[in-house]
Amino acid sequence: MSDPFSIPTASRRRLLQFLDGLKRRLAGPLRAVDLMCGLVLAIVLTLLAVDFEFRSIPRYEIGDIAVAAIKAPVEMTVPDEVATAKKRAAAAESIPPVFDLDTDANAALETEIRNLFAQGRVVLRIDETHTRRRFSASEPLLSRVHSQLETKLGKSIPKELIRGLLVYGFNRELESQMVELAQNVMRPGVANSRDSLTRFQSLGVILHDTTTNDEKLIRDVYSIRDLRQARSLLRQKEAELFLLPEPDRRVAMAYLDGLIAPNVSYNATETNIRRGEAAGDVDTVVLQIKKGKTIVRGGDEITTTELVQLEALRRVRNRGRMVERMAGTFGLVCFFLLVLWRFLVYFQTKHRKIHNHFVLIASVLASTLLVFRGFVALGTLVAESLTVESLSQPEIYYYAAPFAFGSILVVLLVDTNLAVIFGVILASLAGLFVRDYGVMVYALLGNFTAIFALNHYKERAAIVKCGLLLGFVNILSVLALNLLRAPFVWDAVLVQSLCGLLGGILAAMLASLLLPLLEHVFEITTDIRLLELSNLNSPILRRLAVEAPGTYHHSIIVGTLAEAAAEAIGANPLLARVGAYYHDIGKIKRAEYYVENQSFAPNKHDRLTPAMSSLIIASHVRDGLEIAEQLKLPQKIKDLIPQHHGTKVMTYFYQKAKDAAEGKNQVIDENKFRYPGPKPKSREAAILMLADSVEAISRTLTDPSPSQIIAMVKHIAYQNFSDGQFDECDITMRDLDLIAHAFMRILMGMQHRRIDYPGFDFNKIEKEERPSLESNQRIQ
Repeated sequence: MSDPFSIPTASRRRLLQFLDGLKRRLAGPLRAVDLMCGLVLAIVLTLLAVDFEFRSIPRYEIGDIAVAAIKAPVEMTVPDEVATAKKRAAAAESIPPVFDLDTDANAALETEIRNLFAQGRVVLRIDETHTRRRFSASEPLLSRVHSQLETKLGKSIPKELIRGLLVYGFNRELESQMVELAQNVMRPGVANSRDSLTRFQSLGVILHDTTTNDEKLIRDVYSIRDLRQARSLLRQKEAELFLLPEPDRRVAMAYLDGLIAPNVSYNATETNIRRGEAAGDVDTVVLQIKKGKTIVRGGDEITTTELVQLEALRRVRNRGRMVERMAGTFGLVCFFLLVLWRFLVYFQTKHRKIHNHFVLIASVLASTLLVFRGFVALGTLVAESLTVESLSQPEIYYYAAPFAFGSILVVLLVDTNLAVIFGVILASLAGLFVRDYGVMVYALLGNFTAIFALNHYKERAAIVKCGLLLGFVNILSVLALNLLRAPFVWDAVLVQSLCGLLGGILAAMLASLLLPLLEHVFEITTDIRLLELSNLNSPILRRLAVEAPGTYHHSIIVGTLAEAAAEAIGANPLLARVGAYYHDIGKIKRAEYYVENQSFAPNKHDRLTPAMSSLIIASHVRDGLEIAEQLKLPQKIKDLIPQHHGTKVMTYFYQKAKDAAEGKNQVIDENKFRYPGPKPKSREAAILMLADSVEAISRTLTDPSPSQIIAMVKHIAYQNFSDGQFDECDITMRDLDLIAHAFMRILMGMQHRRIDYPGFDFNKIEKEERPSLESNQRIQ
């Protein structure tokens, strides 16, 4: 018999596939060792982000004398139930009462009057052409009409009223007068009693139309009449029935008086509902107790307020809460680390060392939190040693913590996007640690300032300038936060601002101190290292300039082209330029075999086979990697040496080999004339590949136009694209178009015209001097 609780095989397979897919989407290529490492980092960060300080709080009763002063070690809120009840009662009382306006009563009144007249005309058989016809109110006719009307309307009608209306043949004009008179009395609203309205004079009343659900706030409750006033007003308007003589008019007024009825009534249920909602919308009144505030002083008598605050403090500092805080913080830290890992895996594919960068960022985060904890402890000690009350708040000195040094390191060692995520995580954990949103905002602003200040920096003094800018922004942040908090204490704000300035300077100092260490440990190339390598007076570049001058000048121009292109598409322009300086350093070993270095010497490849020439040309990649290894160049630079050629074909020698093999039934293998690779794996490598080819081919152009240059660049890019050279990097067609225009601007500047100087025809001089030069060479 099968187990009723067992899962069918197909369902189990789908469930496992779903869980496996969820794991891949959330964690990416996460191994068991990665999971263990992440848990260890999460535990470390949790321990750094949770405050372990405990202080015993005596249990007092009202009237006891405090033995010693007690300060709030954390910021907390205490609910004030009495104030909350008063505030909710006031909110409820501020809601105007709801009165229902029954406009159906007005319509019913009008219907009754018009029905009386209509039935009267039917009885008298009066059509529209005889609307002003008069009748003699003889007793037989009056009795007949009166009887028929009471039968038709189903109610008793005064006979004297019928007499007056009969004389005028139930005239339509008289009908309209009576309807208008009744509606004028009823239209604003008629209440049964004035007392139900006057007690709400200060608030006004909400008049709710029960037919249309429209509402209107009536500020002056006296604009709504009671039944007595409505009937009095009706009698005052008796003259408006001018068609009737005075005796009949009084009869008609008595009839209308009987129709007037209250149409405004108090809706207690709706009023109570609305007042209950208003009271429910009032938040609980809390007493904000800032960290470091003195709750009770030694020798003071314990009052009710102080006892409530002490009980709240005891609840906050209860050891039983620590497990919950630890669990909550651990959950947040795990979430932050998962976000960081997922961002690295899915959105930072250019970082090949994902694990390396993840551990680096987590280590910097832990170091920053550790430094912050140290400043919190130091601030507490300083505050307790001061006697000035305004300066004895520990949180004043928290702002000296160098929050931004972690973001500075992440910007320099990884990139800007991850630095932004790092800044958000750090600010959140710092705010949780001290339970102060001001510290969180302060840390966040400082981190963002550092990130934006160091984005694509161009000089070595950028960190120093960043520190000074941080100090200035920290001061502005302190002022803004203190303006949000009342009161504004000048001496405390001044000290806090000085702490902010110190925090910015310390952040730059710590970052400068730790940067070389982390750069070496994690084998990361920073822009500072690239700036050092960009020095053209470095020994290897000076050697390149002397031993392979053509290659040197080619590299300089390629660097200019690559930098402009990288800036155009948002790549790293510094890496592109420095990579260009070193991409051909392997040509130093056999400089004479490369055409750019063969100014006056014969081409050595004329005596070599195409296959041998291709081997020599391709060897500069291997030689360049060997020299780069000897110089301990960064991996990013070493990667560009082989990748700037990719696996392209050496077209000149390949075509030369094909020409030589014609008629010999030989098959030339194209792969033997390709560079060893690998293909470009970054946008900087792709840019360098294009710049290298464009610089070489541009020398064949004479007096080119911008359109010719752009067409040339696009043709080269298309060839590389068709050959699959860009298959392993994330460069796009739009990037290629921007690169073409960037190259055009640089090349047009290089190909600029000069005027002909009078008396200096250098082409003629060259022809005249060439025979003498050749004779001198023969003599030598």
